[in-house]
Amino acid sequence: MQTSLDRQRLLKMYHDDPALRARLVIFRCAAGLAIIGLIAVIGLSDQSSPPDASNVAAMKMRANAAAEHRREVLEERQKRFQATDEQRAATYAGVAESNANPSRAPAKHP
Repeated sequence: MQTSLDRQRLLKMYHDDPALRARLVIFRCAAGLAIIGLIAVIGLSDQSSPPDASNVAAMKMRANAAAEHRREVLEERQKRFQATDEQRAATYAGVAESNANPSRAPAKHP
């Protein structure tokens, strides 16, 4: 049976072993390089085939359609703003006219 003193000596021996430290450092470096290599392989696998001409044309059509939609939305908003602006101007003109020619005296509140 092992005593706690023997166990501590064995652990100290393992921790002080220079070959073990060197193997751990080499293992950690190899694991890091493997992860970097795996990321590089995954990243390059997406770029292996250039985009087809049909894909490029489809992307351009979608971009043009989106630009056309934005243009339509902008024109609709401008029309709404102009209509609201004209309505506001007509309201202000009516208020100014009624203020200039009061047809009746203001009501008195008790």
